Amino acid sequence: MAAKKSKGKKPSHRPAPVKQEEKAPELKVQAEETAKAVKVKDDDSKPAKTANKKAPVKKPNPVVKYFRDLRSEFKKVVWPSKQTVINNTGVVLVLMIVSSLVILAMDSGFTALLQGMLKLANPG
Repeated sequence: MAAKKSKGKKPSHRPAPVKQEEKAPELKVQAEETAKAVKVKDDDSKPAKTANKKAPVKKPNPVVKYFRDLRSEFKKVVWPSKQTVINNTGVVLVLMIVSSLVILAMDSGFTALLQGMLKLANPG
């Protein structure tokens, strides 16, 4: 068969290039935020007229911190629905039964093989 010749441009699988004007607003915002951060750092380096006494930093209780972190992690958990749990439990039970039957068959086969070998060794 002859291949069809397409007229015009070939289709490209690459995304269209983003024009510089489209990126400009994002870059402006980032540049402004960076400039503000630099200004704040520059202002911090100047000596202050007030006393430089720092307030003592209070260490959080590790037990309280642990339970706060635990609570925030539990909020992130996505629990499965009841139907999903039932389906998964059924799959696990069926696979356990099948695997136990396979092990039973292999055990019976090896036992019969061993008994046959023992009868051959002791013909009495």
